[in-house]
Amino acid sequence: MDTNIIESLGLEAVAIVRRDGMFLDGIIPNYVDKETFSIMSATIFMSTISTYSEFKLSQPEKITVYNQGLNMLLYPKNDREIVVSLFSSDKNPDDIYQKLVNLIK
Repeated sequence: MDTNIIESLGLEAVAIVRRDGMFLDGIIPNYVDKETFSIMSATIFMSTISTYSEFKLSQPEKITVYNQGLNMLLYPKNDREIVVSLFSSDKNPDDIYQKLVNLIK
């Protein structure tokens, strides 16, 4: 994955993760365990999908987890993969989403 994505969007991390939790590609800090990061990201995503399914709804376009320091954005890249990004809580998640969709295809 191109480090310019991190720099241009001011992200802390970005990754492509399979829905089963396997890390495929990305740039995350060295102190973060890639396997744990990808498994937990997939768990968040798939749990949300399951919840929507129980309500007979289609899967969400994107999932945003808000925090005082870092927000997390997850969205499906395709039927098998998701994009996960972490960014400062002062950034607009919708702007990050639009830019990532255009950069990661």
